[in-house]
Parts: sequence; structure tokens; C-alpha cells
Amino acid sequence: MLGPTQSALPEYRIPDRDTVKSPRLTLREGDWVSFSRIVQRVGYEFGTHSVTKEEWFDAGLAIAAQKANLEPEIVRKVTTVLGLRSPFRWLRQEIYAQLIRPKIQASKNPLARSMWFADLPSPHTGQIERRAARWTGQYDTGWGPSNWDDDCQPPTLCHAKHQHLYEVRDQTSGQRVLVYPDDVLDKT
Repeated sequence: MLGPTQSALPEYRIPDRDTVKSPRLTLREGDWVSFSRIVQRVGYEFGTHSVTKEEWFDAGLAIAAQKANLEPEIVRKVTTVLGLRSPFRWLRQEIYAQLIRPKIQASKNPLARSMWFADLPSPHTGQIERRAARWTGQYDTGWGPSNWDDDCQPPTLCHAKHQHLYEVRDQTSGQRVLVYPDDVLDKT
């Protein structure tokens, strides 16, 4: 959803916005607005987005080399020759456990599904293409059946808040970005 220049912007949370439902959307599709802050993403602090493709590939390469008892460079050559798009897809869980899980365990609030904002270097202008909705809240792992009870509770999002956002076509980059209603500087 974001262009290459915007994805490199430092992101941060505004915790109060995660726990309160967003303001009512008053602007319409087709309206032109200016903004200097965007919702870069909505989700958990750490996930596959937290590492680069190169880091993911290198971790997969190391795990595959260890499993095959081969040098990593040999595994790299084989994957290059085969031209596989996702050569370590079958190692996804192991790569995740090695790269992402330690970050999640070190996180202060690993179960918070939040909006992550980024400040643009200067105000941008764009046209509202549509209204978007995203959920924020706290992840609850639920519980499964036990020896004495067959009831179970699947994982769910607790204290969930339905966030209404504007999806805006940024005139500067041509990309679609999400804008929180309170971050609209003015209607142009």
C-alpha cells in the first residue's frame, strides 16, 4: 500500500488511539485533503515485516544447510540455479522461530494489535478514494478442550476497536495511504 520512500519512514504508536474508536468520518470520497502523518500499517509490533527478505533468505539458507549437512554456499548455488521464488517455504516455522519470536518475547506489549504511524517530511495532498476500516485491540490466545470439558475458545481480539480511516491517493507519490481522521490538516 505504501511506496518505497514511505516504507522507510520511522514508525511509532500513539497508544491512546488504539484503545479508543476513531472519530466519525465526515469527508467523502473524491474530497481533496492535506496531511503530514499516515498510518503506515496496522498490526502487531513484530512479524515477518520486521526483517528484510535478505535476512529471511539467509536464515533459511543456514537452516537448510545445517539440515542437509552442506556448506551454505552450496545450498545458495542450488537455490539460485533452480530459480525458486520461495526456496525455504517449508522452513517458514523454523525461520520465524529464529528471527521473529525472540523479538516478540523482548517486546513490552507483544499482544497489542496497533496502528503504526509515520510522519511525512512535509505536508502532502491527496484525494480520498474510499473509507477503510481496521481493527486494533489485544490478542487473546484462547484455550482448547481439556480432559474434563470439550468446550474451547478460539483465539480472538479482545477490547477490539473498529478504526475508520481514509484511504487517500497521495498526489506526491501516487501511492494509496491510510490517514487517521484527526490527522487531516485541512480539506483543500
